[in-house]
Amino acid sequence: MLRLTGWASDGEAIGCLESELPTAILEAVAQLKHLGLAQVDVGWRGARWWRLTTRGRRVRDRGEA
Repeated sequence: MLRLTGWASDGEAIGCLESELPTAILEAVAQLKHLGLAQVDVGWRGARWWRLTTRGRRVRDRGEA
């Protein structure tokens, strides 16, 4: 989770085309989404925004779900 948000300048979201991210990051996001810790939004020109949910930020910051 820290590695995922480490790609983002604000520590909260990654915004880019899927093809720009390594497969390992995409797989991690899929797992986080399945667990309710991340969400994916589609933006302009098909860019994807990966964000931690409120629960995901709590886990990242305090280690609690």
